[in-house]
Amino acid sequence: SGDNFVCIKSYAMAACQNPTGSDEGAFTLVPADYQATYLVSKLSQVQIMTLPFAVRASDQAGFYKVLGVKDNSLQPKRYANDEVVEAGCPFLLLDENSNGEIYFDLVAEEPANLSYATAPLTQNGLVGTFLSTSLSKPLCVLRSGKVDYAIDNQRIEANCGYFDLTKAPTTEETGDLAFALSADVINGVQTVVLETAKDNAKSGIFTLSGQRLNNGVKLQKLPKGIYIVNGRKVVVK
Repeated sequence: SGDNFVCIKSYAMAACQNPTGSDEGAFTLVPADYQATYLVSKLSQVQIMTLPFAVRASDQAGFYKVLGVKDNSLQPKRYANDEVVEAGCPFLLLDENSNGEIYFDLVAEEPANLSYATAPLTQNGLVGTFLSTSLSKPLCVLRSGKVDYAIDNQRIEANCGYFDLTKAPTTEETGDLAFALSADVINGVQTVVLETAKDNAKSGIFTLSGQRLNNGVKLQKLPKGIYIVNGRKVVVK
């Protein structure tokens, strides 16, 4: 997922002076500035990131949160410039300027105010990771611009993330981007939800992610997509 560098604890630095000692070396400690800046380098076009500290979205790149699933596509919405991304919350980072390097600011402007999340969060089906993690179906990743099943034991880097569509709600809002679910994912989610509904003899309207909609909701008022109604698959056009 690229190289990440953070400048947050540079309280002092070693500066080389004119050599005077027998080892021809001498060093003096001088104060260094707290930069409160995070650098992402070697960035792929779209990348999931999860950081243990809060950062501000930057206009240098696209920062996106996940709204949910609509029309069989994942709907990410762009963070506003300077909007805070909570510590531990995963987000999508898009290199819109193709620079390969992106700088953005930490929320903490002073070292004493810097705090860390102890565990990653889940944001509408986007699951954060602090450690390198091995994935398998039915967990999903971005592949060729689509949300697709992870290859068995596919390993993702630390401070990254993945998709768990069982935790992704259906949304009526259209995002600023859209990542289509692959055909395998659509068919797989449908099968799981159908079997679950039949096994539990559930009645009502469910999304493909298995979320039950509120009683009284009218099918014809729902966004376009595929729903499970009383255990049967229904397409709303």
